Amino acid sequence: DDSTLSQQADAINNLISPRHHHRRQRYRQVDHRMLLSNKQNAKTNFEEKRTDRLRCIKFIGYFQEYALYRGLLPLVRQWLPFRLDRRITELPSTKDLVIHIRLCNAPYHVYKYFDIDNYFGPLLQRIKPRPGGSIRIITTCQAKDRGVTEELKKPPFHAIVTRPLLYDSTNSQLDKASGLAADFLYLAHATRLIICESTFSWWAAILSNATEIHAPASGMVPVAIDDPRFVFHDIVKRRYFGKPDIDHTTIAYQQFN
Repeated sequence: DDSTLSQQADAINNLISPRHHHRRQRYRQVDHRMLLSNKQNAKTNFEEKRTDRLRCIKFIGYFQEYALYRGLLPLVRQWLPFRLDRRITELPSTKDLVIHIRLCNAPYHVYKYFDIDNYFGPLLQRIKPRPGGSIRIITTCQAKDRGVTEELKKPPFHAIVTRPLLYDSTNSQLDKASGLAADFLYLAHATRLIICESTFSWWAAILSNATEIHAPASGMVPVAIDDPRFVFHDIVKRRYFGKPDIDHTTIAYQQFN
């Protein structure tokens, strides 16, 4: 109802403004009418697509406003189920810790790097693969790209870069052009995930059945503050292992560096 949506809008505005204080002018304030319109339009559009002959829904744009998704994620997961009619060369073990790395050694907007010092190091001090598992990396980075991927392959992390592929429609030959689709499917099948500032891995995480998702609390990706699987990390202020308060309006952090 309108009163609930108004409370959600206030909570979203409280979250957005402090995180984007240096460029607040780029963000519209959210009100309950916007939330109601977004939810109604999303439900209508998806229901229409489900009844016609289209086999995919194309998202254009970054869709960084969490107001578009809040309260709709269970339905979105129903609307976008994973099809497993094509074999994949490998999937993660439930013991593995899966990491997505984007942009190799390139800077991330104004936030410098998601590197060992300010992101992966503090996280991996506390998060370990389960016994018998390993750290698995999904990335487009190559060995020639110096940066965090190559650092994580060294001790003490010993991470393994994984490059899954899908088979073709006959399931008899590898589809060498299927790397991105296979990467997405691999991420979505992880039990425990660490994602970067990436719409690609954010969607894989949101649609997944993962039980533990570590994600940035600063940057451009939406902060899914009401999804209990998420643990948030703010690399700008170097605050880590954050969980929302009982009202889902602020994030309380356990570790500060």
